[in-house]
Amino acid sequence: MKKLSVLLLFFVLIVVGFLATTFNAARTHIGIFDAQRIAHAGGAIDGHTYTNSYEALNINYGRKFRYFELDFSLTADGRVVCIHDWKESFTELFGFSLEKPPTFTQFKHYVKSSTKYESCTLEGLANWMHTHPAAVVVTDIKSISHMEWSEIDVLIKIFEVLPDAESRVIPQIYSPESYDTVTNLGYQNIIWTLYRYDGSDDEIISWAKQFKGKIAIAMPQVKAKKMLPSRLKEIGVPTYVHTINYWRSALHFLHVKNISNIYTDHLPPNHLILNLMLKKWNQLYLRVAARLHPYLLALYR
Repeated sequence: MKKLSVLLLFFVLIVVGFLATTFNAARTHIGIFDAQRIAHAGGAIDGHTYTNSYEALNINYGRKFRYFELDFSLTADGRVVCIHDWKESFTELFGFSLEKPPTFTQFKHYVKSSTKYESCTLEGLANWMHTHPAAVVVTDIKSISHMEWSEIDVLIKIFEVLPDAESRVIPQIYSPESYDTVTNLGYQNIIWTLYRYDGSDDEIISWAKQFKGKIAIAMPQVKAKKMLPSRLKEIGVPTYVHTINYWRSALHFLHVKNISNIYTDHLPPNHLILNLMLKKWNQLYLRVAARLHPYLLALYR
């Protein structure tokens, strides 16, 4: 009975140590893709999400975010601006609805007159990146179907305008077949996001093994709850889950499901509760180790 109790405590010690080291790995560098925390749609500001605004970028840069996912859409005259869509998202931000996408001039007028947050334009975002040299933009290309543009066309334009785009812009791709095309544009880091992909986990693993450069794979929570993150970790591919706004969920995905990091509106990289939990786990690990040490020596003499 005594041996069983000691072995049980030893198992707890191993688990606690695993959780602590997994958390550390999630916050640093896994493989060749630097899987840092991502501020979703620029991150939240004043409780508002999906603003894709300079105000959100500024406040979340101050919260130590360095990766910023932004939604890119096209105006009626083919200018790239940051908004999730021209329907629900536009109405939520501006307080009225549109029958069709606006021109760039109309969009700038609406931003100035109808909302407290200034949505980014591509050119304005370039200026912001110049003054925030550590910032990295993660693209999510949204409302472009009204124009004869492809997602690749938008990425070409982004590459032309944003500074040091090869290293400071991370395109999200939606099908694995586009990986080579996007890397050939000059982008050094890619995230394959699975929310538009209907293939099986086995197909995802097969594709992941074929990618040659810096790649991470992002997924919705329904996929992250299964074995896919662990399988990708086994082959050295970092993973993300979106969108996580509660520390309990973050701990679960980072520690239990082997997710590398998260997209979030609210939980910055230096989140107080997450750091406190890590500190408590480390303290528990050391305390249990100290108490178990003499028993383990006696058990195996």
